[in-house]
Amino acid sequence: MHVAPARGRPGSGQAFGDIDENLHQFYLTTWKYCVAALPRAVPVPKNLLVRAIMKSNFRSIAALAALAAMAHLPATAVAQSLMVGADGAIHLDQFQEVQANDPVIIQQTPKLMQPSIVESGPSMGLPFQPQMITGAEPYGACVPFVPCSPVVSQAVQQPLPIAFSLFGEFLYLRPHEDFVHAQQVGALGQPAGGLAINDYDYEPGVRVGGDFAVSPTNSLAASGSWFESDAGSTLAAPVGGAVASFVTVPAPGFLTSVTSASEISFYTAEAEYRSRLLQGPRHWVNGGLGLRYAHLEQEFSQSGPSIIPPNNELAVATNIDFDGGGPRLTLDGGRLLGNRGFSIYARSSVSPLTGRVHANYSFRNATTGAQLAAANFEDNRIMTLFDYELGLAWSGPRKRWRFAAGYTQSYWFNAVTTAEFIPAVQSGNYSDISDTIMFDGLTARVEHLW
Repeated sequence: MHVAPARGRPGSGQAFGDIDENLHQFYLTTWKYCVAALPRAVPVPKNLLVRAIMKSNFRSIAALAALAAMAHLPATAVAQSLMVGADGAIHLDQFQEVQANDPVIIQQTPKLMQPSIVESGPSMGLPFQPQMITGAEPYGACVPFVPCSPVVSQAVQQPLPIAFSLFGEFLYLRPHEDFVHAQQVGALGQPAGGLAINDYDYEPGVRVGGDFAVSPTNSLAASGSWFESDAGSTLAAPVGGAVASFVTVPAPGFLTSVTSASEISFYTAEAEYRSRLLQGPRHWVNGGLGLRYAHLEQEFSQSGPSIIPPNNELAVATNIDFDGGGPRLTLDGGRLLGNRGFSIYARSSVSPLTGRVHANYSFRNATTGAQLAAANFEDNRIMTLFDYELGLAWSGPRKRWRFAAGYTQSYWFNAVTTAEFIPAVQSGNYSDISDTIMFDGLTARVEHLW
């Protein structure tokens, strides 16, 4: 191709007169390349190239050369197919050739999850509760400029956090069954001073038990308790007087002094099926149905030298036993206080116990061995046992230890007591022997949960 001489610039000769021969050769070679290659890629007029060469515009020539080079680039590239595993991670372990402009493909196999129940709360009444572990993020892995695909949060039903528990409880109770059995009298039998009263005080007892979980909201529980208390008193006759005993037959009997002792004890055994009735974020209520066995025993004795006949030791003794069993209904609940493991709680139970009462009375002259009076009483009856407890509890950070302390009361209704039985023996009327024995005091419990 022939190139016409260009118009010279001021101070120059021919069009290429002032250009070095090597630079001229570079311009010419570039121009030939652009003419040969560019028209196939970019529709640019050839006269534009000619003007660029003639004006020695290096920037224009370079730009056009770059466009020509890009026209020969391949039209395809290798893109990665991203694999998303069940754990949410992207795996670059498989590749395939796709078009460069195609979107990135994220492959993930759907996974069906079985629904699971979520339940939370303290383990006071039922210390075993299921928990569901879910992922912290509701979406799977994301790639820039590719929409995030939501994935199902993984829910794993954990084993029961608490399988069983054992507890030991210290009881500090007082029986309210005071009994007046003698009084100081004057020479004519008139009251002349103090009374002899067997007044029970607070005594220690114990209760042990445990729970075994059979489902997330149900358990089998068993417990047993034991308590014993005794009391005693003495009374001497005043000057010129005597001591009138209220427990002899006939009464009163006149003695120079008396010494007395009383004892009351019980033990119980319970087994029940417990269930969660109500559950909230900070409170819970449990109910239970089971069986209870109870044994209640009372003993009393009094002795002293008589006035007539003189210096004969007169002795009175009674023994009252009750053994019975029946259904047991329980209800307990609690509420959290703050976030440091403290809670208040309440529990109660009622048991109508069907059983049999055995009561014996003996009045004898211990000096001569003569039996002065005796009575044996037996009766089938229903004795109702009701108790409740209120207190404060604290659970450790890992919910494996629990400490509780509270106040409790226990009522034994329709009981045969010493204070009711002896007057029935003296009067010969046994048709209406019924009384209530009440225990009250403090409790302290330590419980360990596995």
